[in-house]
Amino acid sequence: MHRSYFGLTVLLLSGILSCAMAKENERLLPKQTDKNKNHTWDKKEIFLLSSYWLGSLFDAGQTVYGLDKGGKELNPVLGQKPGRVKIYGLKLGLGIFASALCHHSETKDRKYMLGLMNAIQWSAVVWNGKFAGVGLRMQF
Repeated sequence: MHRSYFGLTVLLLSGILSCAMAKENERLLPKQTDKNKNHTWDKKEIFLLSSYWLGSLFDAGQTVYGLDKGGKELNPVLGQKPGRVKIYGLKLGLGIFASALCHHSETKDRKYMLGLMNAIQWSAVVWNGKFAGVGLRMQF
């Protein structure tokens, strides 16, 4: 039980950290050397990144709930019966990678990337809820 709260805490903290990066806290970000890239984020981009992390949290919780109820994971990277550590590890790694990729991309491309990330993530949440029968039930 305590291991599941650890995974949830790590996932939430990484989401908060990526949002803090988006606000461009000088203590967290390296000095910028490329003049062509603008690493400041507007409110819509911060909202989109936060929405992605929320969707990731829902997806991980739904996956754990579905597996505990006898379901099978459809993601070939995870396998049919992944453990919680594998689920949270993959979510955390992909989330940090995607957040960093968005942060270091051109400003004009960032909203498109965030929109695509959200579309993919929330499609998984809707799939879990509608077709896999999990709904918004979550278990961490």
